[in-house]
Amino acid sequence: MVDVAPYGGVFPLTAIINKANHNVQDVKVTVLGKGEKGIPISYDVGPQAINTHDGIPVFGLYPDYVNKVKVDWTEEGKKQTYTWSIYAAPVSLPSTTGQTAVLPTVEPVKVDSSLKNRLYLFNHITGMPRAGHIMHVAGGAANWDYTGINWISDTNGDVRGYMNIDKFRNQDDITRFGSMMSFHQVNDGNLIFGQGQRYFKYDFLGRVISDKRLPKGFIDFSHAITETPKGTYLLRVAKENYPLNGKYTINTVRDHILEVDQNGDTVDYWDLPKILDPYRDDVILAMDQGAVCLSVDAEHSGQVMTKEQLAKQPFGDIAGSGP
Repeated sequence: MVDVAPYGGVFPLTAIINKANHNVQDVKVTVLGKGEKGIPISYDVGPQAINTHDGIPVFGLYPDYVNKVKVDWTEEGKKQTYTWSIYAAPVSLPSTTGQTAVLPTVEPVKVDSSLKNRLYLFNHITGMPRAGHIMHVAGGAANWDYTGINWISDTNGDVRGYMNIDKFRNQDDITRFGSMMSFHQVNDGNLIFGQGQRYFKYDFLGRVISDKRLPKGFIDFSHAITETPKGTYLLRVAKENYPLNGKYTINTVRDHILEVDQNGDTVDYWDLPKILDPYRDDVILAMDQGAVCLSVDAEHSGQVMTKEQLAKQPFGDIAGSGP
């Protein structure tokens, strides 16, 4: 039996070939390329993966196509091979603002032979009707809400995987919307990313490993989650109920770095308004001016002027800020 789009269809272009109590070893899967120029996806499958999924995981199916999936294995000391025919349904994603096709077209210009077998994950965010119609009472960035269209292409430009965004988004639940960002494959081979008030870890068959709310007191993940060498996560977030000048209590916007452990407990956090100049002079001077959309002479890229030197410059694009 073959289970296509397992684990609720989070990654629809995947499958599991049930092992049906067979003791299989030395397993190798090859999803054969489509047509004469199609690129095969081939990988070994270890015993841990087979036991986890109670079968052989298949990744990289073509949509709306009867895929040929060749599996080689050893059973009772004998080498065996079989080719399954597995149909995967067409790509199904919500219609978004300015859309002209179900997914953007990937057109390879030049592919070096050493990179031919690579796969590329695209994280594309776009607008949706009614997006951002809910927000925190005290402000923040929750209503900066875009739909994540996330898919995987091979170097032919063919779609070989995508994420069913409807499994993650609910535009009427503030804990279930937000711009999905910062996809990273971590050391154990799984995928981490964040969205709004949550952060996630999944495997590439769509099996949820963790789905956690941001810790109490923190809101509005955006742009960055990364795994540290000690296995914790660093996330770019905002602070809820932040005291401002002793007069106000506000929600900040994307100005805290949060460290959490695998259990979701807060290990540490960094309050950037206290660490950096609130008017951003330190930040602007520390970065190339191109990072703040100012014209930069390429010959002087990376050079930083002092404030005194900046003050002597003629009128033009001068980095600085203040009340």
